[in-house]
Amino acid sequence: MNVPLSGSGPGRAWLAAALIALALLPSAWLAWTWRAMPQAGIFHDDALYLVAAKSLAEGNGYRIASLPGEPFQTKYPPVYPALLSLVWRADSGFPGNLPKIVLLSWLCLALTALLAWRLMRQAGFGEAESAGLAAFLAISPVAVQFSAVAMSELPFCALILASLILLERGEAAWAGLVGGLAFLTRGAALPLLVTAPAMLAWRGQSRKAGVFLAAMAPAVVGWQVWASLHRAPADPLTLFYTDYFGFHRQDVPLSGWPELLAGNVSPAMKAIGDLLVFDPDSGFAALTLARLLAVASISGCVRLMREGRLVHYGAFGALYLVQFLFWNYPPTARFFVPILPLVAAGAWREGQSLWGIIGKAFAKGGADRVVALGVCSLLVFVGAHSLRSSAQGIFGLLPAVFGGSAAQLAHKREAYRWIQANAGPSAALLSYEDPVDYLYTGRRGLSLRVPPSLLKRGDHREIARFFAALPGQLSRHGVDHVLLTEADYHLDCPELTVKPYRALFENSSLFEPVFRQKGVVVYRTDLQVREGRKRP
Repeated sequence: MNVPLSGSGPGRAWLAAALIALALLPSAWLAWTWRAMPQAGIFHDDALYLVAAKSLAEGNGYRIASLPGEPFQTKYPPVYPALLSLVWRADSGFPGNLPKIVLLSWLCLALTALLAWRLMRQAGFGEAESAGLAAFLAISPVAVQFSAVAMSELPFCALILASLILLERGEAAWAGLVGGLAFLTRGAALPLLVTAPAMLAWRGQSRKAGVFLAAMAPAVVGWQVWASLHRAPADPLTLFYTDYFGFHRQDVPLSGWPELLAGNVSPAMKAIGDLLVFDPDSGFAALTLARLLAVASISGCVRLMREGRLVHYGAFGALYLVQFLFWNYPPTARFFVPILPLVAAGAWREGQSLWGIIGKAFAKGGADRVVALGVCSLLVFVGAHSLRSSAQGIFGLLPAVFGGSAAQLAHKREAYRWIQANAGPSAALLSYEDPVDYLYTGRRGLSLRVPPSLLKRGDHREIARFFAALPGQLSRHGVDHVLLTEADYHLDCPELTVKPYRALFENSSLFEPVFRQKGVVVYRTDLQVREGRKRP
């Protein structure tokens, strides 16, 4: 079902480019408005990327410079931090260099949209269809949020799309090399090492399958070997920072995988639906709509693959989805940004099929026409709701979230000045946003990351016991100060975590408040807290 302008030619291409450029304007507005990036550290991961980039730019190697002991960064592959380090080399003045980081992030969104358009054209979609699907990505709040933060989702998505484009063009060697870069950006690209050779072999292109495998495998093997040789010894506090799978094994035993799989299916369906209609609500209506949209999109993807279109992308997307069903964190729309163009294309193809059914029902007349009108009305509602929710996300929710980060940063600045003036250069700090606190103060530190399985169980007493073990762990890492804010654990079930975490410091003689202002408290702690000795 092509719409006008679905043909090809220079004029059509210019109109498609204009549509994509228009769709990029909301994200450009968001990035420009928040170019100072007070939201740095909002995901925690983003600040760790910045810390690694700073370490690379300063010639100190690929390290987590914000952690005591500065261990090597063996959790996140190095391509994205290396890219950020180029900005850091050009301008090492933090936080003055953050607008350049935002510009880089927004350019990654623009590049991803253009590559999505190219892949859809290559898959046989019309010019307007391809431009519309690319424009949809450009205005998706799920993707737009990453145009103003230092996260690897967009560059990873761009590299995956580039590898798929090269695969469909038959350039297996280049596709494998780019796939290797994708893996060195996010380890979640691993399914491509399986699906691309499998699809090539299935098409009778065994030689190209081998070429792709030979081109991508060195990146996968090389990173695993380097990480295993440089990984710091396992520790309850630092394992989260250095080892994805070690943290997963510690959190979920093999016997718990069936339960983990069963519990992740519903969140994954909601996440896929949120890519099409952004809705942070988790009520019955939102969940039902998201699941229906997810089923429709998956059905459309199957249709496309049966038609011989987006075969490589569909196979990758299926295995990519499966790996997150076994992840110990519940799947969210953020994790599925790399398959957003596929999800949109599947929904569009399923919509085409449904439109054909509606046309036949209209032709029959009578009750069939009434049903068809009802279905048309429903489709119009879903489309309008999608546009409305995108606008609310970009112009309402995201500015509100970033604004909250800006207010919190303003509250913390006086605490930062106190720490710099009163805590020596070798001081170690416990804080929830430890990597960004390091960037602002120069004081190394860490945070206590609550295992996802513990949050899922929701046992208040168990969580209280978990926090109660913290003092002894702080002693082993030489932590002598704690930075406490009202926003701590806002991403980690605050209804379960905030109260026992704050109580640990407020009700213990081991922690002495030395700074308090606007909901921000700095505590000084005895280095020998394990023995319970007070500071003389």
